[in-house]
Amino acid sequence: MHLASALLVFALGSATLCRRYERLIIWKPTARFWALALAYLVSMVMRKPLIERLMTAVAAEALLGVPLADWSLITLVWTVCYVVIGILKL
Repeated sequence: MHLASALLVFALGSATLCRRYERLIIWKPTARFWALALAYLVSMVMRKPLIERLMTAVAAEALLGVPLADWSLITLVWTVCYVVIGILKL
């Protein structure tokens, strides 16, 4: 997750410096939020929500037995939040 964010920031930051286009500065956070939303949505379609993978890596014992429907709902909420935040950042 951090690597993907760093690559996105590096790519858009380089584009901003090379093109000297200030509007890209505004688009960087928006692109990051929308990329995260897309990653969450794709992981939900693949039936292995990214939120589940991230949370169980931290607290596996505490989260055993949480149904897939709950993970999907949490993922959907995060996806909608990231889309809305991306829109608001424009």
